[in-house]
Amino acid sequence: MNISVKKRWEIVFLSRHEHGPHMSNVNISQYLRISESTVRYWLERYETTGDIEIIQKSGRKRSTTEKQDDTIQSMIAQHPTESTRQIAVRLSKKGVKISKTTLRRRFKEAGLQLMKPTSKPLLTADHIKKRLEWTIQHQDVDWNQVIFTDESSFHMKQVIRRVWKKRGEKYYVSTVKHPVKIHVWGCFSKHGFGKLVLFRKTLNSEFMCKIYKNDLLPSAKNGLVIITITGNF
Repeated sequence: MNISVKKRWEIVFLSRHEHGPHMSNVNISQYLRISESTVRYWLERYETTGDIEIIQKSGRKRSTTEKQDDTIQSMIAQHPTESTRQIAVRLSKKGVKISKTTLRRRFKEAGLQLMKPTSKPLLTADHIKKRLEWTIQHQDVDWNQVIFTDESSFHMKQVIRRVWKKRGEKYYVSTVKHPVKIHVWGCFSKHGFGKLVLFRKTLNSEFMCKIYKNDLLPSAKNGLVIITITGNF
């Protein structure tokens, strides 16, 4: 339930302020990337007390202030791939002395978990330009009548760093192709999946034609259109 003071006031503004958009709890949750229960908690707190400050409980004093908590969340947003030790070092340079255990606790309070990032192709400006041109050219195609084909490569010892992020939040890391162990080709359409081909040899034009003849065409249904994207995308 513990989020930054700034985010608490954003919840109040988005839901209750007279000049705000009066969004629902679900929409606020999606917009701010926090749980719906957190949104509901702080709105109820505001309606009950007219304030959103954390009520201090008896017992051990909290080791970090709200300002320091904001600094911690800002730091993890800037460096999501770093370990707790690395982030603790960065925080110490800003005057925030904190243990790795307390730092993990603050991450958990903010809804952050250590997860694998989502990989995406490393696209150049030329790739993006060509993809946009192709999209405009084919925007009127009936995609329900199209078979999509693709091939990908896999190897056993791929190193993927983990990142601190909230559940459902996407964090992309650009990747490039490296020497591989095996190649996979497959196809699918609205009507289902086609054949899956595994191979180790180089995918040249001759071998691609063989795949089309022996695997793509048998997978196709009558009336389907086969579109092949050409060029270095």
